[in-house]
Amino acid sequence: MLIDLARTSRPTLADPSEVLVDVTVGETRCVVWCVAAATETGTNLSPREAEIARMVALGYTNKEIARVLDISAWTVSAHLRRVFAKLEVTTRAAMVARLLEQPAEAPKSLLTAS
Repeated sequence: MLIDLARTSRPTLADPSEVLVDVTVGETRCVVWCVAAATETGTNLSPREAEIARMVALGYTNKEIARVLDISAWTVSAHLRRVFAKLEVTTRAAMVARLLEQPAEAPKSLLTAS
């Protein structure tokens, strides 16, 4: 159903981080957006890893990310460990800095986060 809604609601993919669907059902929010495919020289973050990295860049804690995504804080930590390994960093700040160095890997919202 979400895929059908995304197909009918998006007018263009000119913006590679365009939000396709943003819907809340009950207490669960579902956001689907288009992200550029990883390049051969990129870090190949999975969509979930990229989403968690974006939320970290916006200042969310692991517990807040877990609550929003309806996963455990341990799962958030596991995703971040994989992101850190892929980016060869050891801190959240270094992760965000590395992603900002690679704009093709970062969703536009990460690049414009204030």
